[in-house]
Amino acid sequence: SSGINAEYKEQRSAVEWLKGELQASIANHTTLVEQPNQSEQVLQESLAKIHKLRDRLKIGNEKLKELKTSVRDIQDKLKAAKTVGEVEQQEIASSFTLTFILHQEEVGQLKKDNATFLEEERERLLSEAEQEIAEIRLSATQGSSLTVEQVFEVQERHAQQASQLSSTALHVQCLQAENEKLSQVIAALTSAHKTETETQKFRNLLVFRQYKDYHEDMRREMAMRYEQLVASCVQDAIFLSSKNAELTAENTELKKKLRHFTM
Repeated sequence: SSGINAEYKEQRSAVEWLKGELQASIANHTTLVEQPNQSEQVLQESLAKIHKLRDRLKIGNEKLKELKTSVRDIQDKLKAAKTVGEVEQQEIASSFTLTFILHQEEVGQLKKDNATFLEEERERLLSEAEQEIAEIRLSATQGSSLTVEQVFEVQERHAQQASQLSSTALHVQCLQAENEKLSQVIAALTSAHKTETETQKFRNLLVFRQYKDYHEDMRREMAMRYEQLVASCVQDAIFLSSKNAELTAENTELKKKLRHFTM
């Protein structure tokens, strides 16, 4: 991934350099043509250099297009892999907040990708327009002029490029507006979820405290009843023991009296 990105950036820089060299060569050739008594050999060498640069630029653009496609494919694969990893993380964490953060990062990366794509398209269209203007100037130095039909074609092509750029910019703006609205909705849902979670925690804590208080009341009441029962049992035992001693004494006295009468 990093290798392809580095190669794409290097190729892009090379193409930009070739564009600058081509435009500079065309401007230099125009200056040479305007100079009086300029040798044909110098003009031919200048034209040969321009054609060579044009061929190199064509090959460079084709390679840049292929690299750009490769970069896009790798980015799509990385996004897909990241999405799978995020889903696994979410299944493990089961956290709404974590899910929100992960999606925020994904949306942020999408914003950056869209901005980069728009800037590249703008640079491409401007570069094509500048190159076409340079080509027209080169044709003028070679004694050829544009027909009315060719002028209309150039104007139409420029209008299409401007329309394409405006449409792309408008599309990105719409996506950004939709994304901001979705971010607001998600943030509101996150806040509501947080509030609901905190409320549920408070309710659970309240129920637990009520249960704990009820349990403590029941424990104290049971302890009091047990103490009362034990005290009552002790009093009954003392009373029965005393009554038993009294009855035993009476029984002994009655036995003595009975033996006295029998004698």
